[in-house]
Amino acid sequence: MNQLSLGKIIEALLLRKKDSPQMVCKNFAEVQAESKVPLKRFPETAGPKERYLMIKFPIKTEVKASATEGVRKSWTVQSDSLPEIVSAIPPEFLGPGGGYSPGDLFTLSLLNCIIGTFKVYCEKFKISFRELNSRAILTIDQQQADNIILMKHIEVFIDVSGASDRDKVRKQLENAIKDCAVANSIKSGKTFHLNVD
Repeated sequence: MNQLSLGKIIEALLLRKKDSPQMVCKNFAEVQAESKVPLKRFPETAGPKERYLMIKFPIKTEVKASATEGVRKSWTVQSDSLPEIVSAIPPEFLGPGGGYSPGDLFTLSLLNCIIGTFKVYCEKFKISFRELNSRAILTIDQQQADNIILMKHIEVFIDVSGASDRDKVRKQLENAIKDCAVANSIKSGKTFHLNVD
């Protein structure tokens, strides 16, 4: 049985109406029928500790990469049957650029996790938003004592507009950050700047 990534499960749960910027959730039976991973129904009275009860853990994901020799040559990376994306060594590391760098993918994984989790929470708690815009700045630095390079700090800016209830939307955004598997797995420093209108 193929394993689905958390992102694919979240994607399976959400659809965008073509005539409305608000998000809508598929019927549970439809999602269960399409999913290769058994899902549990999300309890109507779910609290913070129950948010992930609908998903059967552990979940395994598999990614692939294919490269040839040469610092100036890009390579491709892929997850499941999704389209390949081009990766490259960035100019800051004496590479050619022109593709997603490991730092880009690292930072994007944090944003994607927060956004996906937030969208699920908004659906669950029947709150809505018109648009979410985010950006993140990754600081890569050298640790002098050990002479190693590390992803030192990520500064995240999230702007949510068109919130149906500002306080509830902000609370679920904060919960999404707190529950984000990527944020909880990385040791880089993180600073979040949130704006909900």
